[in-house]
Amino acid sequence: MKSLDIISQEFPNKMLRYEHPYYMYDAIKSIPGCLKACLDKNLLNEITSFLIDKHFSNFILIGCGTSLNSCQLAAYAIRELLNIPAYSINALDFIVETPIEFNQGTLVICSSHSGNTVPTYIAKDKAIKAGNKVISIIGNSGSKLEENSDLVIHDPFGKEVPFGKTRSFLSAALLATLPAILSLPEKEMDEEFNSILEMISAMDENFNSWEKTAISLSEDWGKRIDQYMFIGMGVHSAIANEMALKTIEVLTEPAIGFGLEESIHGPAASYSANVGIVLFQTDDRVLWRAKDIDNAVNATLASDLIITSSPDAGWSKKSKIIGLPKMKPIWASYCSAIVYHLVLYYLAVEKGFIPDVNGRDRNEYINNCKPFLKFSKGSNDLI
Repeated sequence: MKSLDIISQEFPNKMLRYEHPYYMYDAIKSIPGCLKACLDKNLLNEITSFLIDKHFSNFILIGCGTSLNSCQLAAYAIRELLNIPAYSINALDFIVETPIEFNQGTLVICSSHSGNTVPTYIAKDKAIKAGNKVISIIGNSGSKLEENSDLVIHDPFGKEVPFGKTRSFLSAALLATLPAILSLPEKEMDEEFNSILEMISAMDENFNSWEKTAISLSEDWGKRIDQYMFIGMGVHSAIANEMALKTIEVLTEPAIGFGLEESIHGPAASYSANVGIVLFQTDDRVLWRAKDIDNAVNATLASDLIITSSPDAGWSKKSKIIGLPKMKPIWASYCSAIVYHLVLYYLAVEKGFIPDVNGRDRNEYINNCKPFLKFSKGSNDLI
């Protein structure tokens, strides 16, 4: 396909991979190592130095696409850790309709893996023009987002190769959360870093078993599921949104994310035989409600996958269960993400897709829309 010849120029040695392991698999497998590298002492010292004598009343995190979902994940963690307001907002929304919460006490965190997402760096310019401190999180150096930022944090593993980002979704979220962790009293800060290290160890220890279950599930779902719904509450709202986006990108099949309770208001009408429902559950406060939804799904022809820290909670017999170790929901969400990343990867393999190219192996006309989607305004036009 002609489009594959064109995009192969963007891959290492100008070569795509046409069989497992694809680049996406490498990216997923590198997640634990990348998260551990985010805790580099030099980086932590740099962020600590930035925070000296600064007091922020709230955080606003800005991004687009996967970066926005990283911001949503980080914003939830920041609220939990510091008990202050933290908001995630799409970059264009911030430019056009600046939230009322934005004030001189706001720390702005902008995230773009390429560093060149136009609305994100325009939003950064707007925040700087207003006199706010800005932290920018990017994959590689030399980007527009870096310019005039007060602090630039690079992904320790650099730019991710596949078009659909998995590793950098989680690394960007963790990097955006570090200023909050480093603002905690020393004892609480140490506890959070220990929790993160436990989460990373859990990923390493369970990767092979999660992968085996993902392969088994994909052999079933890959033959009969082509629509997807993701359900999560609290911190898992960000996971549900991102996994829906990633499924659309990698499989080019319809997917949508919902909150736990919202999933029963209307969406239940779509529970049919070709629908796969992924329910994320690590918060014991709403385990009972998650089980209600599981029972509802199993009363229909739809299929569900439960990714949960309570695998023995009495889920429906028809449900597929992938268990997670018990840990704080903030960090359990990272494990939920890597588990579904593996499921998604093997669904793509089972369906005969190249998971690295976001549908270019099936639709050579995708590139035709790019000229129309180019962001045609600059900072001088919008701020």
